[in-house]
Amino acid sequence: MMLLWIVITVLLNIVLCFISIMFLKNDMKQDSNESFECGMETFFNFNSFYCLHFFLIGVLFLVFDMEIIICIPMIFLNLEMIKMLLYWSLMMIVLIVGYYLELAIGTLNWKE
Repeated sequence: MMLLWIVITVLLNIVLCFISIMFLKNDMKQDSNESFECGMETFFNFNSFYCLHFFLIGVLFLVFDMEIIICIPMIFLNLEMIKMLLYWSLMMIVLIVGYYLELAIGTLNWKE
């Protein structure tokens, strides 16, 4: 059964590669020869700056979301009560310390 699954997966990948090669266009434009990071030639000079405050808020939400994702599987584990209490205490300490660090840095201050 496992061998059949591997064979089907490999064949499907080969078929998809051939289909993508068949529909590939070789339409080379001026922007295609340059690196993707350079972007396209623009007619106007756009000097808009990205607000660092919104970036820091995004990182803050990512950190707290990852900690929540780490906490969810612990609900379904059968651990002894003392181990569970230690784990949740450690997670709450990390969350509280992270929150106070964000307050100290000033990331949560919206009056800029």
